[in-house]
Amino acid sequence: MLLALYGGFLVNYESMESIAFMLKLFFYETIGSIREKWLKNE
Repeated sequence: MLLALYGGFLVNYESMESIAFMLKLFFYETIGSIREKWLKNE
């Protein structure tokens, strides 16, 4: 999946900002869910 995003990023340079935004959202959601599980386990 990351390779596909990277390929699209190379082909369509103008979409760099939207891809960065999507990656940011993805990371925030992943980190948020991990932290929620952590807090529930403690």
